[in-house]
Amino acid sequence: MEDDSPPGFITIRTPPTVVEAGAFDVYEVALELVRLVHLVIETSAARFHLKDRLDRATTSIALQIARAGHAVQSERWRAYRDVLATVTDIGTLLDVLDKQRVTTKPGDLAAARYVAQRLVVELAPLAAIRTTPV
Repeated sequence: MEDDSPPGFITIRTPPTVVEAGAFDVYEVALELVRLVHLVIETSAARFHLKDRLDRATTSIALQIARAGHAVQSERWRAYRDVLATVTDIGTLLDVLDKQRVTTKPGDLAAARYVAQRLVVELAPLAAIRTTPV
């Protein structure tokens, strides 16, 4: 992956520090969703409040996943459950854009919807309540 930062700028990547296998992959998928949603928003004629909410929600999931990695392990599932709720909101907002037919690049919208669904599938096991034997 190439670094698009201007010379002299430092890019800090903050993947979550987690024990669960696949958590870093979820972070990368979230970043991909942020990229795709940006493309959708840039080519969409949707009303500002819808685009703004979608933009904020996608940025939020990357932040939430990074924070979830630093949560106490016994409570980490709760943080991932919150992320899962936000991803569900994003999927719904993308469905609304699709039904309104307000984007000039339906391929980007379809790709964003696919990545959002992939996030739901990958987050579900991380959001499951884990109980330890007494």
